[in-house]
Amino acid sequence: MQRPLIGLRIFGSDGMIYLEERDCGVINVTHNDGTHELVPYKPQRGYYNELLNFYNAATGKEPISVTPEMEFGDAKMIFDVVKSIEEEKIMEVDRGYDYIPIYRPVRENDIYYQL
Repeated sequence: MQRPLIGLRIFGSDGMIYLEERDCGVINVTHNDGTHELVPYKPQRGYYNELLNFYNAATGKEPISVTPEMEFGDAKMIFDVVKSIEEEKIMEVDRGYDYIPIYRPVRENDIYYQL
């Protein structure tokens, strides 16, 4: 675990997610049973993987994996977290899927996908 313990913490019913600072390159996940794991990431990448997926989908190399509907759900969850903090109570998060993307296979002979 990184020290000193300052930074962003997200508490959940099964443990905590902790980020010391945005450029540290490691996210700490601590479970209530005492175990923890370090999840590495490349700092300052922003939405790189989402934009790369969008480009690859537009060029027919892979299906789009982050749809606008999924992004809306992510934003809604963030607002629910903020509301939970403001009201000091647990907020219910959707337990099911309202949206499940249906991917179509890449059409190799379609000129649009060969650009």
